[in-house]
Amino acid sequence: MLKKAAIIFGMVLIAIGILGFLPYITMKEMLLGVFYLNQEANILHLVSGGIAMVAGLINAKAAQIYFRVFSVIYALLAGIGFISVTDFCLA
Repeated sequence: MLKKAAIIFGMVLIAIGILGFLPYITMKEMLLGVFYLNQEANILHLVSGGIAMVAGLINAKAAQIYFRVFSVIYALLAGIGFISVTDFCLA
């Protein structure tokens, strides 16, 4: 089950990374007019999606490690984003 989840999650992240580079899908760095993306975020989605797929293809333990590590990484990035937005709004 965890292997399938990692593979599906990886495919979704790779799709988001690819869609982020298409000019007709992203307007003014907004994916579908809702999600803010830039080139760095697109590359991050492609890389983490690729790692998720590889982890899902290896075994369930690798998929578990992937989800644990990348949940911490994405939580830290979200926290940095909140801090940056808050500092920007207060300035």
